Amino acid sequence: MKKVINTITILFYSGLYLIGCHPGKDEKEHRKVVFESHKERTRYAARFDIVDSGKYKILSIIKPKGKQKGVDYQYVLFERGQDLPDQFPEAHPLAVPLQRFTLRSPVEAAMVTLLGNLEDVVAIADPKWIANPYLLEKAASGEISVIGRGNTINTELVLKLQPEAIFENASGNKYDITRQLIELGLTPMMNCVHLEDHPLGVAEWIKYFGVLLNKEKQAKALFDTIASRYDSLALLVKDVEDRPAVIVGHSSRGMWSTHGSSNFFIQLIHDAGGRYILEDSTQYEENRISFEHAFIKGQQADFWLGPGHLVEKLETLIAEDERYLDFKSVKQSGVYNNNRWLSEEGHNHYWEEGMVEPHILLADLVRIFHPDVLRDHQLKYFQPIQ
Repeated sequence: MKKVINTITILFYSGLYLIGCHPGKDEKEHRKVVFESHKERTRYAARFDIVDSGKYKILSIIKPKGKQKGVDYQYVLFERGQDLPDQFPEAHPLAVPLQRFTLRSPVEAAMVTLLGNLEDVVAIADPKWIANPYLLEKAASGEISVIGRGNTINTELVLKLQPEAIFENASGNKYDITRQLIELGLTPMMNCVHLEDHPLGVAEWIKYFGVLLNKEKQAKALFDTIASRYDSLALLVKDVEDRPAVIVGHSSRGMWSTHGSSNFFIQLIHDAGGRYILEDSTQYEENRISFEHAFIKGQQADFWLGPGHLVEKLETLIAEDERYLDFKSVKQSGVYNNNRWLSEEGHNHYWEEGMVEPHILLADLVRIFHPDVLRDHQLKYFQPIQ
């Protein structure tokens, strides 16, 4: 089912202060103070922290996993027209509001959209990852540039555009594009929203954009409404005894890809009154497990979610592997995909608006797992595969 999203706009502000990936002792002590206040600033998000120091705000980004573990970034945000903060001699401060910046991911586009206006976006990384019609239209007409992502960024074009901030991810290695951007005198604006473990942790990054946009009150109000709706829905099925078994993912190159069954999605399934059936597996490695293991589990699962981005009919799955006919979910019409809302270009709004509407994602799954609880809810992001 395809729909076209409504055009919304963004207003984005930020002054930034960047500290390197290998802080000295004094900087570590400062960060300790910043991190200790984290719980007072966010309710679910664990990968960013905001501290108000009076004339300016300190925004910290925390990388928690794998090769990126320990890589963190800090920025000092201050109002245009104010004196530059001198407490951090190694800082590269920028004033708020930012008036020119680039976006990398659909989540960024969604959050920036919620807060106001998209007119200050001068470039996006790649239109194939964006569903927002305003950005796609502007990119197609050339009014917004396409700069690439990661090590494919067109640095010559970026230098010509002179954005005040470039949204990017960091790997922390010597080939990290962020190092190149800094050497060119540019400011990479880091986020790791994709590493949050809770659906509300992802949504709470609206506060990150709120502080960058000077719209903290608006961002807090938006998040509080989202969290309240999410929590109310979760309470409806918190104590259900009959939790249907759920498998997530699809076959890929002889393995089973559990893409989408991160802690974020497992939490969503749990809060919707479901039971993620692969949780007891010890065979995980980069979201891939043996097909045989997944097949055994899949035969027992009441529901199968996310069988593949393009899958809209059961016959497509059966054509891939006839053994799916043995899945309980296939036999009992329990297969659902998160591709109900696609743009005309085929972009999936689940990865854009869906990330800032975890309460709607939750409502969809509650309706699927426990149809008697939300009889009147119409699925927005998920659809049955028949």
